[in-house]
Amino acid sequence: MTDNSSEIELVEQAKTSSEAFGQLYELYFDRVYHFFCYRTCDPDLSYDLAALSFEKVMIGLAKYQTQKNVPFSAWLFRLARNVLIDHSRQAKKRQYIPLQDLPLHSLASNQSTENDIETKLNLDLVKQAIHQMKPKYKEVLLLRFFDQLSNPEIVAALNKKADQIALYVYRGLENVRQILSQQIQEVKNG
Repeated sequence: MTDNSSEIELVEQAKTSSEAFGQLYELYFDRVYHFFCYRTCDPDLSYDLAALSFEKVMIGLAKYQTQKNVPFSAWLFRLARNVLIDHSRQAKKRQYIPLQDLPLHSLASNQSTENDIETKLNLDLVKQAIHQMKPKYKEVLLLRFFDQLSNPEIVAALNKKADQIALYVYRGLENVRQILSQQIQEVKNG
């Protein structure tokens, strides 16, 4: 998102300046909103949960310590994840957006229609594969590839060990490969 030193400066300024907090909000709101969209299947609810997350950021920002080597984005996504968990507990059920309905941010606008269709079909197959995985792998892969968090940010957001996250990413990608291979084999045989 930004380089580390400018992010640290902005976070420190945001502790006392509403203008700086507004810049943080502008910088991260879309990512937090999409984090919720991927998981709730409800754009309005996602907007509300993202807004609630930033309300909690505003309240808790004074306690955030930049020197603890936890990037702000990881702290923010941990907070967003906790908001989602709280919401899920209140709702007594967890809903995930069907992976085939995820927005396709990776498509370049200048690609030909044929390339768009091929890319969308490939992405749909990957989404279907991810949807079939265990929740721990699904969550890590969504954070890594759809929310675009780095492994250290995922470690901080999920409060897990780095080697555990790396293993989940590896095993999740292996599962995707296996599922896609099975699907290809079924198409060839069918």
